[in-house]
Amino acid sequence: MNYNNLFPRLLKNIPKLPSNSFCYDCKNIANDNKNINRHTDNARCFIPSGKRLVLWFLKHDSNYYSILLEYQSSKIVKCHFKYISFQKILASVNGTMIWVTQIGRELTLNKLIYLKGKYYNSKTIGGHMEELRFLLDNYIYNISHSSFIQLKLPVISNTNSALSFAGNLNYL
Repeated sequence: MNYNNLFPRLLKNIPKLPSNSFCYDCKNIANDNKNINRHTDNARCFIPSGKRLVLWFLKHDSNYYSILLEYQSSKIVKCHFKYISFQKILASVNGTMIWVTQIGRELTLNKLIYLKGKYYNSKTIGGHMEELRFLLDNYIYNISHSSFIQLKLPVISNTNSALSFAGNLNYL
């Protein structure tokens, strides 16, 4: 099928993105939880800056796709097919959508928006990172080949000294 015809058909099935899809508007569970078992999420994610992109795993007409969507002002401005090996379950219902940042041939997975067609509503950054790590370990296969893009997690730390930690990162 011609990609110029396929993209408009695929985009008709895109789920609505909540207004906080491209940020961490997460609450600290310790402030909300009145139970004795309190949990504090001290995770800090060092997310690279870049364009607003969403990686979407979906099924259309018995074919499975991974598409990179570029957003500006809440509107899709570009779509690209990306070669990524993944299990078909990620394309269930309306698929899986992840906020990502592209750096060369790598996509940094920043936040899970939809998982297998359901809105993912973790209250903590750590919850998102744990689920993204699980997806990378069990459902997404990073294949080392020039045709395939690599998926990575951002740098994560629980240190109280973010500046000293960030100063030791290997930036190019």
